[in-house]
Amino acid sequence: MTTVSGKQRELRQRDDLFLRLAQAMLLSDGYHGLTMSRIAEAARFSKGTVYARFACKEELVAELGFRCTQKRLEMIERCVQFPGRPRERMVALGEATEHFFRLYPDELRVIHIIDAEAVLEKVSEEQRARMKSADLRVFEIMSSIIVDAVDCGDLVLPARSSPAELCFALWGLVDGGASAVLGGLPLSHLGISDSYGAIARGCHLLMDGSGWHPLSSEWQYSTVARQIREAVLSDEARQVSSRLARQAQDVSAS
Repeated sequence: MTTVSGKQRELRQRDDLFLRLAQAMLLSDGYHGLTMSRIAEAARFSKGTVYARFACKEELVAELGFRCTQKRLEMIERCVQFPGRPRERMVALGEATEHFFRLYPDELRVIHIIDAEAVLEKVSEEQRARMKSADLRVFEIMSSIIVDAVDCGDLVLPARSSPAELCFALWGLVDGGASAVLGGLPLSHLGISDSYGAIARGCHLLMDGSGWHPLSSEWQYSTVARQIREAVLSDEARQVSSRLARQAQDVSAS
């Protein structure tokens, strides 16, 4: 067992403080409102102390993004262990993603800010690879599920298509949908009251259109989703339910 010294613990706590402050500033003032000087002042450390750990604000933001993507990856890796047919496991991956979106909207915004500001172009190759490692792992998991579906006969892809292409299409639907939500698209005025539920239904339409069996007309995927929440997302599901209930109360009160 690895023993963490008092000094190491102190350094980790200091890093955590820098990152918490960076996230708060990033979300309230935007990427350009975040500066190393402001971090140092808010943390009550010298600028030299902050720069000794992070050479520039891009490195700090990239580390923050890495932690956000790792949190999402952990939920996904846990959920895809759900026993079932390949499409059911893809539903499990979708449940993990939806619960991450609902529970951690700030972390999701951080990830999208990093992409929009091209932060990764300004950090070292090593840190860039580290940041992208979680996304690559998620893509690998999704692709492997699609390959399993092909191997067991649940899915027959067209001759000029590939598991990676279907994976990319699903990825684009989910990521694009999340971007639309974060971008302030007036979804309620468009008749969309449950944005993340709409994304999930869109994924099922895409999988049905690809001929991925069992089709949604053949299988109760709402039941499968409930089983997944009960088996591997019970804590997260309770938090989401509580949050949605509070939001409904706020709406009725207003």
